[in-house]
Amino acid sequence: PAGHVIYNNYSKVAAASDITNDATWRNATNIFITVPAAICNTLSSIIVHMTYYMLIYKGTDPHHFASSRIARTAPGSVVGTLGQSLNSGQNGGDVGSGTSTPIYSTCSNCVVDEDITNADHTYYLQGYANDGYCGALNPATTGANITVWGIK
Repeated sequence: PAGHVIYNNYSKVAAASDITNDATWRNATNIFITVPAAICNTLSSIIVHMTYYMLIYKGTDPHHFASSRIARTAPGSVVGTLGQSLNSGQNGGDVGSGTSTPIYSTCSNCVVDEDITNADHTYYLQGYANDGYCGALNPATTGANITVWGIK
């Protein structure tokens, strides 16, 4: 019946690589999950839940600050972001000296996608930072747990 979970998938993914701090949203390497088109045809919405650590190194101001979010892509193009971005870190605080003392920020992001099309839906973790607030950023330093539920 409508409203019931008819698809469930879980993935524990490997650690992501660093993201360039150029004030641009970028996909975290390895941190994604795909719901196949054949499944999407049967769904009215998809719930995506990601848990991960943000590893944020000190910027120049001195701040430790970065953002993360979940984005969805369809074949060949970016469709858009889902839910709200998470802001992590500490503004105006000096934690240690230089960039050698990072903040580990535990994050959990859950979004609902109600714009389901007849195509593969791939959900990515994205990170965002700029040089003044973040010396280096790894949005999933230990990997991530991703769970997806498909609702009829």
